[in-house]
Amino acid sequence: MQTFLSRCMWALSLLALQVLVFSHLHLWGVAVPLVFVYLLLMFPKDTARWQVIAWGFVMGLAVDVFSNTPGVAAGAMTLTGLMQPVLLGLMLPKDTVEAVTPSFRLMGTWTYIRYALLLVLFHHIAFFSLEFFSFFHWEYWLTELWGSWLLSVLVIVVLECLRGSK
Repeated sequence: MQTFLSRCMWALSLLALQVLVFSHLHLWGVAVPLVFVYLLLMFPKDTARWQVIAWGFVMGLAVDVFSNTPGVAAGAMTLTGLMQPVLLGLMLPKDTVEAVTPSFRLMGTWTYIRYALLLVLFHHIAFFSLEFFSFFHWEYWLTELWGSWLLSVLVIVVLECLRGSK
């Protein structure tokens, strides 16, 4: 029950940050930090895949409702939730305890950053592909993808440092 409440608090906090702050930042006209994907980064290794997918869908749907992006965030978060257990399994050693929660402390700084870089990249490719739904302006798509990806990972690393310092 404590884990569920903790996840709910993180989800609500990330939703509020995304909707009230980060969605209004458009650095250089292209980079928008999408930090709500951080919720999926925090799921332990032993979490059932359906739970990760369900949490991703609900979080994405909530972002869609408040950001006027019909189905884009929900679709991207659902796909990312599908990939999270696979990617986490690839990043952790085979003899890792099942109940490992991804963090700097448990995974090591560079392994966690690599995990975050790959999962956020997957999310952003899905998000911006669904948002654009066209490759006529692929240069702008790539610019927005890379700018937002780098900015999102930077903010997520800062959040992870704050989470780990408690």
